Amino acid sequence: MISGGAQLTGWQPFNTSKNIWVGGPSGLATPSSTSTAAAIRATGALPVSVKQTSTGYTTSSGDPMANWTNQSQIEFV
Repeated sequence: MISGGAQLTGWQPFNTSKNIWVGGPSGLATPSSTSTAAAIRATGALPVSVKQTSTGYTTSSGDPMANWTNQSQIEFV
């Protein structure tokens, strides 16, 4: 599911054997739309345990990401 308030249309098959499609609205900024190469995201276990709430997530350890660089680019999925 992709959510963000914009309907994504104009998709075209890119590689049908792998079910890969390209397209969508022009001007939509995504991590992989800034270059021709797919974006590589860091992955790994969270450094703390989290609890889901109705508005997001909380930790019992304060703010474990407070000293991380590029905080505006952190994605939690």
